[in-house]
Amino acid sequence: MKYSVVFSGASITNSPWYTWKDFVIERYHIRNPVENAHRGVGNEFIINSTIQKCQEHANPFVVAMLTSIDKWDWYVQDSTECMRINAHEKHPVRNLQGSISIGGFWSTGSWFPGAKEHYKKHYYSQDYFAFKTLQNIFCLQQFCKSKNIPCVILFDSPVLNCLEQDINNQDLTYKSLTDNELCRSYTGQIDWSGIYQPGLIGYCDSNDLEWFHSEIKGHPPSLSHLAFAEQHLFPVLDSYFSVKTLDLRPIAQKFQNMFYDI
Repeated sequence: MKYSVVFSGASITNSPWYTWKDFVIERYHIRNPVENAHRGVGNEFIINSTIQKCQEHANPFVVAMLTSIDKWDWYVQDSTECMRINAHEKHPVRNLQGSISIGGFWSTGSWFPGAKEHYKKHYYSQDYFAFKTLQNIFCLQQFCKSKNIPCVILFDSPVLNCLEQDINNQDLTYKSLTDNELCRSYTGQIDWSGIYQPGLIGYCDSNDLEWFHSEIKGHPPSLSHLAFAEQHLFPVLDSYFSVKTLDLRPIAQKFQNMFYDI
């Protein structure tokens, strides 16, 4: 079957150098990939925009890399005042189609400007945002199951065990972010069988691969992405797609220097 492959994720998926996404495209010569990865976005945007993309394309195939729970998305009806107050904010508001829009998701990564900083300080609940990630994973799995859509879910880091603000300090101390009353209602409902929970960064850390840069923090370079894909992604996708390019290391080596040149 000819699939419309929907690639979703945040900045680790959409980096200046080749990432797992690009190696998948190269390995299988994916034509007309559906690009749905944006810097700063959280899991609510990633998953709901993925569902939107699936409804816009024939025969969708989902490959989505989720991100840390402390990168949360605010939906704003009209961002005019929000952007006026935060005039220098680099993260735009995006609608479910991924386009910059007046109304949509304001996703700022683990950077909390203005009112988001106030909310983080006074109202933010770590348990709730872990719960929201589980809820959205469940929603995506059930949607894909109901539509017979192949769905591969990846983590860019130990999403359920480490916060991005800790990862930014090279702290990969594992702790359960889902061991609470809110999350227990979903943990048993999700199909975990195909999800490698340490994620890309956890894999890199366990295998002495580079993943941290003093300027951009937890954003692994191309060779690390390739090693992760070879171990945890290609074995799954090989059963769906014909392998066209076997040796991707020369491409990875070419883009590796971009990581060092930052």
